[in-house]
Amino acid sequence: MSRLNEQGRLPEFQRDQGLLQDILEREIAAAEAEKPPANPAIFEYEKERLSRVARIFLQEEDKYCRTRRPLYFEAAIGMEPEAGGTPLDTPEPVPIRLPGGQVVRVRGKIDRVDEVPGSRGKRLAVWDYKTGSSRDYDPNDPFRQGRQVQSALYLALAEARLQKLEPGALVTEFGYFFPGLREHGERLQWTKDQLAAGARILENLVRMLSQGCFPFTDQADDIKFSDYRPAFGEVERLAEAAESKLKNPGNPALAPFRELREYDQEESDE
Repeated sequence: MSRLNEQGRLPEFQRDQGLLQDILEREIAAAEAEKPPANPAIFEYEKERLSRVARIFLQEEDKYCRTRRPLYFEAAIGMEPEAGGTPLDTPEPVPIRLPGGQVVRVRGKIDRVDEVPGSRGKRLAVWDYKTGSSRDYDPNDPFRQGRQVQSALYLALAEARLQKLEPGALVTEFGYFFPGLREHGERLQWTKDQLAAGARILENLVRMLSQGCFPFTDQADDIKFSDYRPAFGEVERLAEAAESKLKNPGNPALAPFRELREYDQEESDE
């Protein structure tokens, strides 16, 4: 679905809740037919949860779209598009230039692009839908020392593609939308200026990859909930070893990682 809804209208809860419920039930029935549930009781419980999340989503969108106008949904850049597609879609990854001049080719699916009010399509906001918890995201620290870079990456990706369609268009905001039961429509959003440091963070990550540097994290809690935690072995010992290496300025391969984790800043403050 490229623009608004199938009727080209902004969402209204009272009008559209029946339509959304019908869509949800069709999708659930298709999934059930493909893979019958092992536990009918759990299946019914999850259906009810999905129905409640759908209601939250529509209620929050009803309120939000009174001041914002959605333009594009599920834009596929360098990836296979959904049925219908959008004008932003392209089969090729988009080149993004980093501060040091290096160019990386990026692809991704952008959940949504909105027009900023009063900009006549010249200023836009990118939104990413999140099904999980907002607890891992900090409104005052969007990157968490390189652990979360989607905001900067998707902002650059969307802007590069949009300028091909509308010269002079700028992506000025990026945000996450959490329609889950716990967050109940919570939104976290940053301006382009607030995300400016992301370009340097992306550059450091690219430097590490290009040098074949794949260190373990220096903080064991980073993988506390990872499905692959058993494969890492002694997590605490590995994190301590990584921290020790990062504290050694004589290890040039880890210089980008040192900068990401701000070890140089810690030393200068001592």
